[in-house]
Order: sequence, then structure tokens, then C-alpha cells
Amino acid sequence: VSPQRLKLIAELKRWFGLSGGSAGQRSLVTLLVSTGFNVSRWLVRKLMKQAGLVSRQQPTHRYAKAEKVHLSIPNVLNRQFQPSKPNQVWAGDVTYIWSGSTWL
Repeated sequence: VSPQRLKLIAELKRWFGLSGGSAGQRSLVTLLVSTGFNVSRWLVRKLMKQAGLVSRQQPTHRYAKAEKVHLSIPNVLNRQFQPSKPNQVWAGDVTYIWSGSTWL
């Protein structure tokens, strides 16, 4: 193995480590070319395979599901959307409201 190839592999491993193991062939080619190496995607792929480097992506964020049953809120409006006077009924579309002790 030539000294140039060893230097290339060391730089490949350095960039892969700096990416937290998430850089793949394409991004590593871009990084290596920007640091002065003349490499192709296929060479980087081959070197990654030889070095045992596998790109791992961050898992997507999963939102927690509600564990408790939500409070039953009385339906005061009871679908009466035509009040007889102004400012008797106010409505809005809100997902969560903090009531001081719990989320509604």
C-alpha cells in the first residue's frame, strides 16, 4: 500500500469520525476533494468497505404517546355557533392549553 493511499485512508477515517459516523460516500468525496485529494465516489466506497466504515444515520425523533386519559371538558358551546349578541361566545383552534396544573 502506497504512502499516498495510507494518507487518504487516514483522512477518510478522520472525516468519517468528525461526522459522527453519519457521512456516506458522496459527502466524504466532497470533503476529501475539498482537502486536495483526487478521489471518485467508487474509490471512497471501496476504501470505506476495506476500513469497515458504515454510514449510520440518526434515527428519526418519535413523539411520546399520551399515557393518561385526557380530562373530559364540557361542551359549553354545544355547537351553537350563532350567538344572539356580540362577545357572548369566543372560539379558537388550540391544540393544548396550560390551565395552571395540567394541559387541556
